[in-house]
Amino acid sequence: MNADRTDERLRAILRMEADTVESSPTGWDAIRSGVAARRRRAWWLGGPALVAVALTVGAVVFVVDLTASRRSLNPVASPSVSTSPPSSASPSATPTAAVPADPTPIGAIWPLTTKAEVAAWQADRATYPSLATPRGSALGFARNYLGIADASVVMRNTLGPIHTVFDVTRPVNGATAVVTTLDVVDFGQPASGPWVVTAARSDAIAIDRPGAVSSPFAAHGTYRAVDPAFTVTLRADGSGSAPVDLASGRAVTGPPNVWDCTLSFTTAARTGSLLVTDRSLADGGLAAAAAVPVTFGPFR
Repeated sequence: MNADRTDERLRAILRMEADTVESSPTGWDAIRSGVAARRRRAWWLGGPALVAVALTVGAVVFVVDLTASRRSLNPVASPSVSTSPPSSASPSATPTAAVPADPTPIGAIWPLTTKAEVAAWQADRATYPSLATPRGSALGFARNYLGIADASVVMRNTLGPIHTVFDVTRPVNGATAVVTTLDVVDFGQPASGPWVVTAARSDAIAIDRPGAVSSPFAAHGTYRAVDPAFTVTLRADGSGSAPVDLASGRAVTGPPNVWDCTLSFTTAARTGSLLVTDRSLADGGLAAAAAVPVTFGPFR
């Protein structure tokens, strides 16, 4: 308590002494100038420092942003584990060239007339399943090519393991009439089908087999029919269930039992056939038919 009172008395005495001291004007101005100078030095020192700090922070932000942008444009690929076998373990694949279809005619009438069509049938038999057997081929030809809906076929003989001969018949006034005789040949390699008709022959009609056919085409042949009325039809092979008729006309007959017919046509087909038919005096149906294969244009 005595020490505290002593301190207070000393501070009071000092304040009283300070109040009695008068400072000169010059001294007071010096004090104020010194204070102002110190303040200016503090601003100049503090201002650039703050600017430097701000620039440094901005540069750091810019560098970080630039680095992030570069990474976004050029991402670093993470290492991947290859699951493919080494190149030495896998043999190099050699492309297989497609084998072109062979358009060579085989000398058949319908429905297959080229080696390419034979190969296609052997790959897929669904188009003409009847060609798997000689009888099926002969009956299909009689009904679809000749157009005899009530036709039947009877095997006449065989000329070897790949050549069979059939008679095509139809009922006429309660009897059975032979319309044509078919040569059916197996074109399989080895002999496995298809069986295709190569000729339709008749005792009443004969055809001079032509070479390459171009328009106008002069068909010619001989006959043994009595009072004939021959119709000559030039056909092209197509992808349908029946061939395409290109031209048709009535043959002119004359001595010594020859017939002739000139046909004009246009076609892009390569193969086809020439059909000559005679009508029955009994019922108007087919009495006789003959057909041979042909090739068109410059094809041989």
